[in-house]
Amino acid sequence: MEFGDITVQGAVPGGGDGLSILDAGGAVSVPASDLERLGGGAVPRYPTVLPYDRQAGYSREVGPHVLRTVTVGDERTSATFLLDLGGRLWSLVVDGRELLHQPDPLMIGHLALRNAWFAGGTEWNLGFTGHWPLTCSPVFAGVVSGPAPHGELLRLWEYERMLGIVWRIDVMVVDGVLLVHPVVHNRTSATVPVYWWSNTAVPLEPASRVLVPADEAWHYDERSLLELVPVPGAPDATRPGLLEGAADHFFRIAGRPWIVAVGADGTGLGQVSTTRLPGRKLFRWGTGAGGRRWQRWLSPRGGDYLEIQAGLASTQLEHLPLPAGEVWEWTEAYGLVRPGGDAHGEWNRAVDAGRRAVDAMIGAEALDEVDGQFATLR
Repeated sequence: MEFGDITVQGAVPGGGDGLSILDAGGAVSVPASDLERLGGGAVPRYPTVLPYDRQAGYSREVGPHVLRTVTVGDERTSATFLLDLGGRLWSLVVDGRELLHQPDPLMIGHLALRNAWFAGGTEWNLGFTGHWPLTCSPVFAGVVSGPAPHGELLRLWEYERMLGIVWRIDVMVVDGVLLVHPVVHNRTSATVPVYWWSNTAVPLEPASRVLVPADEAWHYDERSLLELVPVPGAPDATRPGLLEGAADHFFRIAGRPWIVAVGADGTGLGQVSTTRLPGRKLFRWGTGAGGRRWQRWLSPRGGDYLEIQAGLASTQLEHLPLPAGEVWEWTEAYGLVRPGGDAHGEWNRAVDAGRRAVDAMIGAEALDEVDGQFATLR
């Protein structure tokens, strides 16, 4: 484990400006009828994002910025987190290959609950619908003694002031696989509605394909709130590099929760978790003029990207009740997967190839064992 810094080219957001946000920061409200169709969850009616202030003091002027980092890894894998920007996982290199999208330069847009947001890496979203209030703010980091035989682990943590709950992530790398263990602790005396999504940006190619164990998904775009559609469907939603409009697909997962994004060579990033985190989503900007405009705004020379995401609920329109005093925790694994040419073929065959590749990265029993080891940490 190494604490240090990196210099990035971009226009980083800086701190808050002291101005209150007197609305819900762009959070989505959903009709009760749509929640009934989803079969659970609720949308909190937060009137504001207080006590957080606005983060709008950024420009489009590109320059060098030094950001504090911490890197963990082994002989195969190196994972770097940005301590000044929400603890975001910024780089994941496995066997010499960078698996995450990194914008070039790092640019800011008005897309988060507090305004400032940037693309790339893996973002940890806790709060309510939207990019979390600490996405562009510093978080704490330290070293803790891990369970044998793993030695020292990285710990990231903060107090999420809007919900009044504690956020924590413990991190280690084992056999080339990045393992993260999020923990949310409701230390209040009341039940709070919790929203969590781990959002991972990966490079997008025309031949990119997303694999997930699902035959249906809730489709969400600017034309309709929710529509249950077949997967892959027509047009094929699992090939985001060929579709025009921006859209979300919230997959209805069957069995072990995992998702994979591969390029033309049939290799790419795999993400799998324990069952506490069952939701999976694909987000695409699309190939239309608007989507391309947003991609060039957020990543002028860094290429296009898509996002594969994992959440506590089935969609990002729902929140789950975390009772007073309770702790929710789970383990996520990220790594290089190689489903091969079958990933681009017939859907059932492609899903089987993805499942085998994820199991080869880390099996269900092995992940459950690691989850139990993480759970012993305090």
